Amino acid sequence: MYKNEDRKLTDLILGEAVMTILDDDAPVSFVALLNGLESILMTESDAERKKATLYAINMVKAHIVETSPLQADKKQSGKAAIFFAEYIPAQ
Repeated sequence: MYKNEDRKLTDLILGEAVMTILDDDAPVSFVALLNGLESILMTESDAERKKATLYAINMVKAHIVETSPLQADKKQSGKAAIFFAEYIPAQ
């Protein structure tokens, strides 16, 4: 069960992005997912869907940072770098 309609819409948009990747027979990756979400964001006119798409993008980016090997380095050295940003199209 969904806590709210915003989360349900976010999950729906994530699903749309994944289905586009699969329909294109492209490799599934975080970069592909982020690119798909960016594409949805650029073509979306509905304010609620734009908000949900931005939330989905932020969720994916946060997951990348949390699961990055650099995160372990951050805990040890106090420093980390985020490399995935160069693969995301500018807004």
